[in-house]
Amino acid sequence: MVWLGFRVARGERATHKESIRQLHIEKLKGIERSILKVVQRRERDLTALVDSLSSEPAELKRVVRDNPVLSQVFILSRDGKLVHPALEGNLSRPEEEFLTRSGQVWKDQAVFFRPGKESPGQAAVESAPTGTANDAGWYTWSWGAGIHFIFWHRGADGRVIGFELSRFRLIADIISELPDTDPGGSSTMLAWLGARGGVLYQWGDYQPKPDQQPLVSMALQPPLSAWRLAVFPSGADYESGLGAGMLFNLIAALLVFGIAL
Repeated sequence: MVWLGFRVARGERATHKESIRQLHIEKLKGIERSILKVVQRRERDLTALVDSLSSEPAELKRVVRDNPVLSQVFILSRDGKLVHPALEGNLSRPEEEFLTRSGQVWKDQAVFFRPGKESPGQAAVESAPTGTANDAGWYTWSWGAGIHFIFWHRGADGRVIGFELSRFRLIADIISELPDTDPGGSSTMLAWLGARGGVLYQWGDYQPKPDQQPLVSMALQPPLSAWRLAVFPSGADYESGLGAGMLFNLIAALLVFGIAL
């Protein structure tokens, strides 16, 4: 009967382990909602900017210079020609750097003109804002040290306006939405991981071992799907939760056996 108690406890341990995982997943989903608020604010602000944006090069340069959330603005004509920054124009250094890192964008530019809601992959239109068809959305691509983000909008005239976001400002604004410490107060580290697995931000009272794998890991929704959230509980904290449930069920099984006798 003791063997039966251990068997019951082992089954309960597996169930309890999955319950702990689900609790952490729900916590990560709540954190994800806070992060996506930053993206939604960007969508609203940039959509509003489209309506008042001039196509004059000097004005476009001023918009980039005065708006810290932007790295660059580009305009494509309806036939896919790059109108701004104009290749034959007097390019500033930031514009030259943008054209260098955005080579993949021009190879994929057909996605900005594609009807419907197809999503061809990572370096493509990843999502469209609520209430639109496919005349606005997000494009992401990898270059250099990280992921880059463009919010684009196609007007009724077929022209496409794209805003490259400042990745550093985006990261800073997301961090401002995240807690300084783990509100649960447990020995757990929660982490926001970059595309290569490096930690962009972390909080909590626990420092995981160098080779420790997360108990739970979850990719963020597009356009941030190259980034992940992860939970690293300390071994003592995690095992104490499992052990308490196992001990309780073992005692319960033995008491039932005793009553039966």
